[in-house]
Amino acid sequence: MQTGLYFGSFNPMHIGHLALANYLTEHTSIRQLWFIPSPINPLKNSRELLPYELRCRLIEQAVRGDHRFRVLRIESTLPAPHYTVRTLRALSMLHPDQLFTLLIGADNWLSFDRWQDHQRLLDHYPLTIYPRLGYKIDEASLPSSCHYVQEAPRIEISSTAIRSGILQGRDLRYWLPQPDTYNVIAAALRDCAKR
Repeated sequence: MQTGLYFGSFNPMHIGHLALANYLTEHTSIRQLWFIPSPINPLKNSRELLPYELRCRLIEQAVRGDHRFRVLRIESTLPAPHYTVRTLRALSMLHPDQLFTLLIGADNWLSFDRWQDHQRLLDHYPLTIYPRLGYKIDEASLPSSCHYVQEAPRIEISSTAIRSGILQGRDLRYWLPQPDTYNVIAAALRDCAKR
């Protein structure tokens, strides 16, 4: 049994995140999936980043009561910058009984060589790669530690589109796991835009 580690900004979490998490725990050897929100992504612009605690709370509300899922705030306790390799090292020390697999999208796999200590990640942790529209994966060229889950759902909703739509006054509440959180997210986004 494996524990999948789903890193991301979750800015905000949307139904695509949950559909993928659900699929992976039902159709692969992953039995638990831990969401690990990043306080700041070193490869992304943080100007529209919702407050970290709000993002964590929204994920917790969305997965409450489902024993397969957990939210870990570990990156808020580690020194910046928050590189995946450092977080995995800390998690491995804290949970030596867990067999971790790193979940990444096909888009991230194609830029994986830009990740801090990417070869160490490949050498020490299996990777589960899920499809993303517009990104092709050559399965024959993948390292043996990588598993491409081609059949995973591709729900082409993005956090970027949600933020942009909300700021333009569009009602995208049903793109969220909990539509009733729309107003909270919209108010937080307006605060971010004032910065």
